[in-house]
Amino acid sequence: MSASVNPIDRPAILSRGRWAQLRVLTRQELRLRATGLWSLPPLLLAFGPTFLLLFIVVVKHLFGPGDSAQEIVGGLADWRQAFAEVFHSLMLRVCVFFGCAAVFLNSFRSAVAGRYLHYSYLSPLRRELVVAAKYLSGLIFTGIAFMLGSLTMWTAAHLDGPLGETLPALFSAQGLRLGLTYAGISFLGCVGYGAVFLALGLRFKNPIFPTLFLMVWESINLFLPAGLQKLSIIHYLQSLGPIPAKTQLISVVAAPTSAPVAIIGLLLVTMGLLWLSMRWARGMELDYGSDA
Repeated sequence: MSASVNPIDRPAILSRGRWAQLRVLTRQELRLRATGLWSLPPLLLAFGPTFLLLFIVVVKHLFGPGDSAQEIVGGLADWRQAFAEVFHSLMLRVCVFFGCAAVFLNSFRSAVAGRYLHYSYLSPLRRELVVAAKYLSGLIFTGIAFMLGSLTMWTAAHLDGPLGETLPALFSAQGLRLGLTYAGISFLGCVGYGAVFLALGLRFKNPIFPTLFLMVWESINLFLPAGLQKLSIIHYLQSLGPIPAKTQLISVVAAPTSAPVAIIGLLLVTMGLLWLSMRWARGMELDYGSDA
């Protein structure tokens, strides 16, 4: 896919300062991410819940009982509680997680497999800039995709009922605030999970087992002791939810972290992981022949 594309425009980069170099590298990395088959899995994950909700709405309107929509609209608080459950369990735990894995794990692995990472490493560029550009391009791609996916999911959910009642609720101040909050949570999920998967992709030649461990850890978060729950990204994302997600009876209920602490904690973890990734990138040796 990348053999015919020179991802580094050397004259455009080498004649500029570091911030300008970072902008050029990020733009070129973003162009590579947004084209080709690599972009399909995260896009399907971002907008898959929307299509699923639209399918359910169509089926219910065609074959369901006529008063089901009235019951949903009548209990708006219960309906929004149900949406919060779906958002946390499907969008965050599945779609954002695996979407970021698909994008950030391959940030360096695809360049090694395509045998063009040396274009960056043999240029007089700091490797920290290459890491930052790959992270920023992945964050822009996944952040925009999952923010739009969350907004369309929120909009599609409001189609399950008489539009004369659901649309005013959607475009009310509270409805807009809730929709934008969910979109912001998805973006922060991309911030945190992106840094984790970028580091895993750099550190391990085969990141499948670390990814599986992380998936299990995030999945069993509800059943861990309250102290261990805070050692996961999903705990802080759920703490930011405008409507708390109900936990199962056998789960351990940990006190949600306040929004400022959750956001600052996610950003600190992200910066720490990026610092580690930059250190590992400095010591990385290219050996195309041994890469599987």
